[in-house]
Amino acid sequence: MMGPMSASARLRLLVAAIAAAGTLVAGCSSSDTSTPATSTAPGTPATPSSTSSSTSSSSTTGPDRTARPVTTRHQVTVGGTTRTYLLTVPDPLPAGELALVVGFHGGFGSGDQFRTTSHLDDQAAARGFIAAFPDGTVDEAGGAVVAAARSWNAGRCCGPARYLEVDDVAFFDALVADVASQQDIDPHDVLVTGHSNGAMMAFRLACDRSTTVAAVAPVAGSVEAEPCSPDRPASVLAIHGDADQNHPIEGGRGPRGVSGVDYRPLRAGMDTLAAAAGCDATPRENVRGPETVLTWSGCADGRAVEARIVAGADHPWPGSEPRASTNGLQGQPSQAIEATAEVVDFLLAHRG
Repeated sequence: MMGPMSASARLRLLVAAIAAAGTLVAGCSSSDTSTPATSTAPGTPATPSSTSSSTSSSSTTGPDRTARPVTTRHQVTVGGTTRTYLLTVPDPLPAGELALVVGFHGGFGSGDQFRTTSHLDDQAAARGFIAAFPDGTVDEAGGAVVAAARSWNAGRCCGPARYLEVDDVAFFDALVADVASQQDIDPHDVLVTGHSNGAMMAFRLACDRSTTVAAVAPVAGSVEAEPCSPDRPASVLAIHGDADQNHPIEGGRGPRGVSGVDYRPLRAGMDTLAAAAGCDATPRENVRGPETVLTWSGCADGRAVEARIVAGADHPWPGSEPRASTNGLQGQPSQAIEATAEVVDFLLAHRG
């Protein structure tokens, strides 16, 4: 348990969250035009309630130009706290049970920022799944700057969510239950992705919600949950740049990292999850274009565990739009791959 922190300590952690995430408000302006919904759900997934929501279109053309992503804003109540998320559904809505993909933004980001940066909403429309974009925690008592910094409690990291000891796993439970009350999804076959601090949160759910999560695809993060002992291992795809200056792939503190946190190596967490899935201890390695792919074979129950290391890639989401300014706290996104396409391909191939 962590004790109360001074305002200066909170500010230091805020700066750390910026450097750790590589996602700045100035560099990723929000384009959300959704209006708040009145739907609510209690903090326990067994008894959600939902009333109404307002709808807006986040885009009118998906990649196949046959459907559009329609986004609504929702609220759930967790432990007496109101939490918010965006929900994107295809219009027209395909018949039958749909996959749910939950995407966690990086530190200092938001659900809407990650939605627009990743274009995961366009993929949802084009490929017929539902996407949820939750908002992390801010510290409203920490001053205006700190109150703008959203983060996730992914275990050893990050920001306000970590030092306020927010139960983001319970928020995930409530979100899934709320979506299941509105849409035809399987709440025990959820797919998860995320960037940076959000990638750490995705990894945490692979550790702590293995009976709910079927597959995760974190980008530029590491397993920071303690312990990580999943009961029903998920399939895992990790994407990470070998030139990440915020979260080095080998762990430790990056040149842009100011948090004082020694991140765990990507490989250490992947080995843990591969062992839990019954995979071979040593992965096969092959080079595929700009990526070095590590594949753990022999996994139980058809699970897949894979890491894709992108040559020359820095911290931002690969394939996202170049940034006008990095403010010295982040690099430019690699254009060597389209991370969103790789993430969606993997997740949809490993449902159930």
